[in-house]
Amino acid sequence: HNLQSCNSSTVLGILRITLLTMKFSIAVLFAAFATVSAQESNLKNRLVDHRDDQFRDNKSTLTAIKENHERRMSRLEEMIEERRRMTEDHESGRRLLSDEEYDRASRQLRNFQRKLDQMKKRTEDDHLERMEELKSLNNMNRIDYLDIKDNLGSK
Repeated sequence: HNLQSCNSSTVLGILRITLLTMKFSIAVLFAAFATVSAQESNLKNRLVDHRDDQFRDNKSTLTAIKENHERRMSRLEEMIEERRRMTEDHESGRRLLSDEEYDRASRQLRNFQRKLDQMKKRTEDDHLERMEELKSLNNMNRIDYLDIKDNLGSK
């Protein structure tokens, strides 16, 4: 009803503006899609490069494994000392724990000590084996999941 009261040149002007707006919107969408595709491709390449470089230097990888092992043993020693103090304080009456807390601390003390003993027995061969396991895991994860998803989606 409003269009009937407008003259034809006004209607044509509105249609041209609408068409221009639609063309602009489509152009923006295509540009956004191209940007996302480029970023995804860049991300894939960076991920592949990172995975390729991760285990090239066996010496530094082995050093990192050993350092992590030492950090874990150190942390276990701290937790053992903390649980030992808790149980000793409870047993001496300095700081009483509930039965549940005391049982948990005692159980954790035994488990942490067992784990620390296992870790202290690790040899150089165990660290080398761990490095090989990490390499194998890395190789299994090298599959480009984004490409697989794209291929599955196109079937």
